[in-house]
Amino acid sequence: MEKKEKILNLTIIISISLLFAETSIAQWTKQKNGTSEDGVYADIAAGGPMNAYAVGVMDMGMGNTKGVIQVTTNGGTSWNMAMPDSRLIAMYLSAWAPTPEKCYVGGISKVFITENSGVTWRESQHPSMAGMKPVIGIGGFGENFVVATAGSSIFVSHDSGLTWENPSNPLGDIGLSYVFFVDENTGWIVGGGADYDENQNLIGYKDGAIIQTTDGGATWVILRQGEEKGFGTPSFVNQYDGWITSNSMSGPLVEKTNDGGHSWQALKVPVMSAGTLDGLYQVYFFDKCEGFLLGGDSQAKRTGLFYTIDGGKTWEEVDTEFTKLEFPVPFPIPVYSRCIAMDFVDRTTGWITGTYEFIGHYSSQSPGPDCGTEPENPPSDASTDGGQNESEGGSGCGCTIIE
Repeated sequence: MEKKEKILNLTIIISISLLFAETSIAQWTKQKNGTSEDGVYADIAAGGPMNAYAVGVMDMGMGNTKGVIQVTTNGGTSWNMAMPDSRLIAMYLSAWAPTPEKCYVGGISKVFITENSGVTWRESQHPSMAGMKPVIGIGGFGENFVVATAGSSIFVSHDSGLTWENPSNPLGDIGLSYVFFVDENTGWIVGGGADYDENQNLIGYKDGAIIQTTDGGATWVILRQGEEKGFGTPSFVNQYDGWITSNSMSGPLVEKTNDGGHSWQALKVPVMSAGTLDGLYQVYFFDKCEGFLLGGDSQAKRTGLFYTIDGGKTWEEVDTEFTKLEFPVPFPIPVYSRCIAMDFVDRTTGWITGTYEFIGHYSSQSPGPDCGTEPENPPSDASTDGGQNESEGGSGCGCTIIE
């Protein structure tokens, strides 16, 4: 009997071990990299499980770079290069894909649009985009509603870029960048950013601001302004619950709001195990609990990637060995990409991009607990709530997961 019990216990242990092995949280894998840090994919749009669009500049050799859009329709197994802008100044800075086949890409003074997975592209431009203005921010909701920023201007289209409106920027001539919408009415844009001297050395941050619309981009109000910060792209899961990163001369910061951005609570900034986290680039949440935080060490040129299942109260560092590069010729020391942008289809699939023309892929068969996206206690008046109704994330937040 004792021998049978030992065998039974061993069988149970083996079965549990196999179960744990089969339900790993996630896997990050390298899909593509180039050979020069001069080539950078500055943004990526995840349109669907098989479709993604990476935008930036590619090293063409002999010290030359060229703006490119890399498109995959098979989950990243292969990538096709597109260069829809024939001008010498071609550069692609931002991307947003509302469907697998459709993607909006921000370029220099123009928006480029594909509706057939990058096979063909058409260009779109509001007259006020002209003058070498880079389209740094682009986003929207649904297939046809898109909002772009160029310089200090906001551009809104309800017909896939066929026509554009140019609503007033409440910040005046302050430059605008990243765009994020949670539905067809409610969205946010950040303003301000890094300040450089004549030699392109960072000397500080200025004019940091956040503005919001609740009428589909027709009018905008100021939520924050005049801060010595450079904000990243906001990430909201409903009209109230959101997160944002920022950088300043005092260091990086990640903050959370539960009243649509009128008030914010600073969260604990995680620590890199190899290097110093001196910059945060982006935060992305799937629901009120589960999300990723992306930053890095600018001096060591390493990526800092972190994962949370409690709304950002605590962060677990993700192993970024997948960003280690492979070159045609063996390199004497390990070289890593510094990833700077990420986007996800859902809680199981996504991509990340950065220096050395790097593209990484995220897949998960057992994501964290689904806490939902509905606010538990939406403020009756977000403008006067003062952040007193902070959501704790709802059912499932803080529970343990199998690793």
